[in-house]
Amino acid sequence: MKKRLCIIPAALFFLSTSGLNATKYKFDYDLISDIRKTYVLFLKFRLYYHASASAYFTSWKCSDGVQKFRFAGLPESGYRIRTHRRGSKLSVVTAAYSFANAKAAYSKRIASFRSETPFYSRMIKTIAKRPFKILPTSSRSILFNRYPDGNYGDYGFNLKMIKPANMKRYNDSFNIYRLLLEMVKMMSHKALPGPNIRSLPEIGSSWKSPQLNFGKAIARISYLADHKGKKYFKYRQKRSFRMTYRVLSRRNGRIIIDGTGSPRVSIGVSMKIQRINRKIVIRQRDGMLISERFQMSAKNQDNLGWIFRSRLQLL
Repeated sequence: MKKRLCIIPAALFFLSTSGLNATKYKFDYDLISDIRKTYVLFLKFRLYYHASASAYFTSWKCSDGVQKFRFAGLPESGYRIRTHRRGSKLSVVTAAYSFANAKAAYSKRIASFRSETPFYSRMIKTIAKRPFKILPTSSRSILFNRYPDGNYGDYGFNLKMIKPANMKRYNDSFNIYRLLLEMVKMMSHKALPGPNIRSLPEIGSSWKSPQLNFGKAIARISYLADHKGKKYFKYRQKRSFRMTYRVLSRRNGRIIIDGTGSPRVSIGVSMKIQRINRKIVIRQRDGMLISERFQMSAKNQDNLGWIFRSRLQLL
């Protein structure tokens, strides 16, 4: 992806980065994994993982159609919960601008964990609580561009989290906001048949995406989710596939584009990408993004594995 320059007048740049009268978006993601394996008949591997975080972004559109997104704050505490490899210990990681807010998320997350996965909650014997405070941020803490054809690029990340001084050192795999940017990258591919919305056909016509391969993205996310995953799980998509896109509607000044696929392609660890969906809503008069949703599931024959969900929404 070639980098493109966008000259922003000083006054507009100030408005965009300060959040005053600027176009504002929210990005959310959920990353869920449930892996259960048995080795040598008696050694049982049980691991559940759920990370979720949100961030606000200010955005402006360049003359060439490129839409720039710059970090503008956090709406709430992000979290990461996971069992250990035998399922008996639960780690709860929360991050916020203050330790008080990070700690306040503990009871809520533990209660939610018990309701979302009774299989694991009855195994838990100990709970490790790990708060993080987010260091001062700027508009460049998380940044990316969105191109008129649906691709993303020009990523940047500089959001740091620190632990209380009385707790042992953590490693970078706990940074749930780095995972947020990886989820932005995951939904990046050319979604339109041409370079911009003028290439879109009428309702009822369809077109194919480029060849897609998520092997490296899943391996990267798995490693950032739990650095020990690199030792235990090897992800590699054996063949690429295409999604089918179509225009669902053109009304009320909006164009709704929907992309789907059911490739059933292997990614390793007995999992296959079962289903993928990307829905994009664009403002018809200028191509400005209104919303974008992405979801992909990679499961085994027992319906266990990964779920990737993200949403970028104009506020």
